[in-house]
Amino acid sequence: MNIFIDGFQNTGKTTLIENCKFKHNRFPFNQYLEEFNLSNNRDCLNGFQIGKDLGILFGLQYSKQNVIFDRGPFSTIFYSLKEMRFNENTTTILIKFISELKKYENCKYVFVKKINSKGEEKRNHQDGFDYLNDDEDQEKEKLLEQIIFTAKKFGVEINIFENDFSLSLKTNYHRFNDFLEGLLNEYN
Repeated sequence: MNIFIDGFQNTGKTTLIENCKFKHNRFPFNQYLEEFNLSNNRDCLNGFQIGKDLGILFGLQYSKQNVIFDRGPFSTIFYSLKEMRFNENTTTILIKFISELKKYENCKYVFVKKINSKGEEKRNHQDGFDYLNDDEDQEKEKLLEQIIFTAKKFGVEINIFENDFSLSLKTNYHRFNDFLEGLLNEYN
């Protein structure tokens, strides 16, 4: 079973993943941004993201381990829609493609949402999507609803984990591990 963890910026995805008890993987995106000089070419960057996601998904057919991935195809779809690099039709085609590949059935998708935030800012950590403005919550919620609706239409379930910022980090780590354990138990 492979679980892809997606979500908006500053929701605590990476922090949760780095503190989970399962093997996890994070694609070294920033390294390639610099190495291929992609940060100034958003169209090329978008193509790179799609290629990376599809390559990882394709490779999973050979995986026999439980792996948690820090970001997956739904992050690419979300940010591509947000920046208007995808339209609704392109999104539908990509989600349909993901749903039709039987070898991806050993995958689960999780979207991390931040709740009860009191304006906490991101720690001293940068990722490939940090150039985006984080104050467009209503727009983000509409895009998320659109993606979840389209995914469900094609039989792809996106599970929601609410990272509760009013709780301690340790409590959220336990909640997240229990959540992942539940997803893994569904598969076995």
